[in-house]
Parts: sequence; structure tokens; C-alpha cells
Amino acid sequence: MTKRTLADVIWGSGYPGAGILVGKSTDSESAITAFFICGVEGDTLERRFVEDGGGILVQDALGNTLYQPVLTFENKILIGNGAHTESIFSTFAAGMSFGRSVKEQMWLSTEDGMAPRITALIDMGENDFDIDLRLTKALSPEGGITRQSFKYAQIAAGTGYLLNMYKGSAGNYSDYEGEPALVELGGSIFDTVADIWENLSSHERVSLWVRSTNMKNHKSISRIINRNRRS
Repeated sequence: MTKRTLADVIWGSGYPGAGILVGKSTDSESAITAFFICGVEGDTLERRFVEDGGGILVQDALGNTLYQPVLTFENKILIGNGAHTESIFSTFAAGMSFGRSVKEQMWLSTEDGMAPRITALIDMGENDFDIDLRLTKALSPEGGITRQSFKYAQIAAGTGYLLNMYKGSAGNYSDYEGEPALVELGGSIFDTVADIWENLSSHERVSLWVRSTNMKNHKSISRIINRNRRS
């Protein structure tokens, strides 16, 4: 698979819906994680991210929490694009395997048009981390779903993996296909923020969260950008 710059991949992704990025910093000292959401019209453009302890919340224009897409526990980071993230967290934290938790909790709903579900588990060790990316989507209009798993370890410095919900333009998009995109990361968390936010459509981008977590002491710094800012 050819590695491309993160900026190029984001720019060429069309309408991603939501996306998860996980990778390693150029100095090999930190795990870089990111989650972003886009919208087309109405209330999908009014949402925003709010920090909540070690994770974040997605809130609507009135400040109501819709779901918690990022949770942290036991040196692990769980990221997902819906309420299934909290369900997976509950069963996984209670002792069920991650794979089984995903199978039981990561379902599709007719209420949101069978939108794809994406999830990532980042398991931090003393000197490195493993990535487990999951994609659940409709198999065909006639029915059925497909579940895909992408696992990565010993990630090279300055390398990341990006998984989106969709591909194509906002007016003509389809479910994501293939493996997560292999991307080249910049030298700092600020580069990652800029590469994502500045290359998403200004009409569709809604919120972005990026975190850099040091693998030795697990200390982290995070940045959030919201289309809609409230005092």
C-alpha cells in the first residue's frame, strides 16, 4: 500500500462522514489519535465536541449529549462514531474480549439509514502500542452486514492509519471500502490538526479532536476544533 500525506488523503476523501486516525509520531515517542465528524445539513452541522475527563462528548446545539465517541481506561483509548462506543466500553471493561464486545454491540440501525460504524482500540504498552480498527457496514440493499477488522503493531515512525465512514462527494457518497488509508504524519500534533481541519470541506466539517500520548509516561495533550463555538 502506498503511503500518502495525511493532508492529501483528507483532501481527496470527499465526504468522509466521520473518521478515525491512529498513528505514531515522527520521533516514535507518542501515539497520535484523532476523531472528526462532518455534516451535510440541519442538526448534523450544529454538533460540537466537549472534553470529558479523559475522553470527549458529542453535543447538539442545545448542549445535550448525543454520545461519547472517545473513552479511556487502563492505558487504552476507545474511539467510535456512535453510541455503540459506550456499549463496547461497558462490556469490554467488564471482562469480555474486544472482538466479542464489537460483535455484540456494534450494530447498524435503520433509524440512521444503516450508516457504517467505525471503532478503534489503541492498547498502550510501555514502549509501543497496538491498533485494532473495526468497520461494520451493510452488505447490500437487500440485507446483511459485513464486519471487517484491521490490526496493526510495530507501527513505523510518522505513520498512521485513517478509516472513514464514507467515500465520494456529499451529494453522492457510498460506504467506505478497502483497508484504512496509510498516511504520513507531520512532526507535531499541530501539524495533524492542520492537515485534517484545513483539508476537510469548510461547508461540511463540524468537529475535530486530536491527541498525542507519550508512550513512556502516558501523559497526553489534546486539541479540539469546533465549527460552532459557544461561550
